[in-house]
This record gives sequence, C-alpha cells and structure tokens, in this order.
Amino acid sequence: MKKIVFIFILIFGLVGCSIETSNTTKDIKKQPIFYEIENNGLLLKAELSTNTLEPNKNLKIKATVENIGDKAVHYNSRCGNPLWISAGSPTEHLGLWDGIENNTGCRDIYNPDDIVSLEPGEILSKEITYHPKIMVDQKDLLDAPEGDYNVTFSLDTEEKINLNGHYPIVVKDTDFPLLPIKEAIDVAKQHPEVVKWMNRIDQQYEREESILTEGKWHIIFKSNHSQYDRIIIAVDYETGEVRNIHEE
Repeated sequence: MKKIVFIFILIFGLVGCSIETSNTTKDIKKQPIFYEIENNGLLLKAELSTNTLEPNKNLKIKATVENIGDKAVHYNSRCGNPLWISAGSPTEHLGLWDGIENNTGCRDIYNPDDIVSLEPGEILSKEITYHPKIMVDQKDLLDAPEGDYNVTFSLDTEEKINLNGHYPIVVKDTDFPLLPIKEAIDVAKQHPEVVKWMNRIDQQYEREESILTEGKWHIIFKSNHSQYDRIIIAVDYETGEVRNIHEE
C-alpha cells in the first residue's frame, strides 16, 4: 500500500514539474529581445518582440537613440526622425512590409534650415511593426519567402558619426506564391547566353541582389574583373521562363 501511495505522489510530482517547465518555456519565448550599439557618444537601444516571423505573428520594434556624449550632434530633419529602421533580406532586394499601404519614402534633399541638434541627454524614439509579407510593385501584398532576414538600424550625423547595426531574424512557414529565388537563379545560369558570358570571364563572377518587379526576378551577375561588366537576366516569376537578357 505504501508503495502505491509513493508511486502516485511521484507521478503527480512529475506532472507538476512538467507543467511548470512548460509554462516557464512559454514565458521565455514571450520575452522580448534587447539589442544595443554605441558609437562616438550615440547609444542605440532596441527592443524586438521576437526574432521569428510567421503567419499571424509580427515583429514589433521599439528603438531609441540617446546622446550620451558631452557635446551636441546635428542631423538632417527633412525626413523627420533620422533613425532609419528596415527589415529585409541580406542577399536579395526584398524588404518586409511595415503595414504602410503606399510608402513612397522621402527625398533627402540638403537644406541648411533642416539641420537640428541632438543635445546631450536628449533621446530620439521610434516604433515600427514588420509583417512576414512583401509588397511587390507597390500594389501586390504577398507572403514573404522563408529564410534569413536582417533588421537594420542606422543614423548619420553632420559630424560624420555613423551609427549602424544589424540583428538577424527569420521568416518561416509562409506560402510565397511565386517562383523561388533559387530556381530563378538556376534558370538564369543555364541559359546559353549566360553560360557564354560566364565562360568569357573564366567563371570569375559574383551575384548581386536580385530584384522582384514587373512580373520578373531580375538576376544580376557581376564580373570580378570589372565592376562595369554585368549581365542581367529577367526570369518570369510565374512561368520560370527567361524573358530578357541584358549585358552592361
């Protein structure tokens, strides 16, 4: 009888530990991520809600830049807050959607009247939310391709202080409806004109960021012998057919 009672106590104890461990794990996953960088008296602090984006799970970012130095610095305020935050692919020209339908950006034209100071102890703040989606041609909102992305923070001052930082994030479990970039690259490499170009430069080339626009993946290869020697292959992002090839 004592053995039976002991076994029941042991089982309930293990179940309790399991539940506690499970809840602890969930709490850990919900904890935000903190990131800091400092350069010449400028301190960036960022809080990221997650490092993994998936359907119905967005990335919320809260960031501040504080002048922790003893002198004022100056920045161009023409486009508002000088703290630039973006989230995109490190290898392709793909940016994650920030929820703004028509983000036309701002022309950063220099005007002395736009220069303002950031005094010692003064703080700039910015918040932004990224979704696991991309906007193609400013009109088509699609699931972003799965893979690695970077959150990039940057701020430049008139004193040539450059505050730049990157934090890696991941997009997963999305349903990108177009031709995957790897397949588009393979199609481009196999085209006879591209094979001829690569042989001409002795296979000494590197691939630049691919661009997704106007119904095509634009695959770009640059010769290592000359920065002006490029070949651009437009691959239909639905059919996978090569639509155009252009050499520079």
